[in-house]
Amino acid sequence: MFEKTIIDIELEKRIALNRKEIETKFQISFDKLDFALSQIAEGVAYCNLTKWKDVEEVWNVAGFITMTYYDLKILLKELTISDNEWRKRYFARQACLLIYEAIEDVPKLIGRKFTTQIVALLSKSEIHIEQLRQIKQAISEYNNKHKPLLSKIRHSCIAHREHRMLDQIKLINQISWQTILPLVSEFDTILFDLVQTLMNKSQLEFKKQ
Repeated sequence: MFEKTIIDIELEKRIALNRKEIETKFQISFDKLDFALSQIAEGVAYCNLTKWKDVEEVWNVAGFITMTYYDLKILLKELTISDNEWRKRYFARQACLLIYEAIEDVPKLIGRKFTTQIVALLSKSEIHIEQLRQIKQAISEYNNKHKPLLSKIRHSCIAHREHRMLDQIKLINQISWQTILPLVSEFDTILFDLVQTLMNKSQLEFKKQ
């Protein structure tokens, strides 16, 4: 039913040869994200208990973005290692939906209000502000480059579905693994940079106070 390019076939072979190593690397990431989320949840709960509202909001943003990153990382793993064409395209569509929503939500969450809170709460806040500015710019550039494809997939075959079965199959068949895999990996890198910025050592100042 689905077309494979020569590049798809070669990529499948390479991934199959290194599957165990790839899965191990993903699991290491998952373990780190489990730990990060537990730490953030504790931080949010503590701030809620002590009525430390501004810090709670910052931790909440960090948690939201970390959860989004974790979801995307799981989708990226399944998209990478799957050897079934329907599964590949299913996880590709889910990843595109998640990214479509994230490029709307994330810039709002790390907008002016958030940066104002960072300035008030952290020493050396100018470093964080510049890092956030660069990440917002990266998201904007990503959006400009990929929004048409993300929108087409979201509106036709995942969040909303084309009712004519053959039209939907045609669109799903056009989802190229060699196109979607780099697209998802690119946004994965952007979210990784953002999570690192929000979870670096300066963020520990919240706990020390």
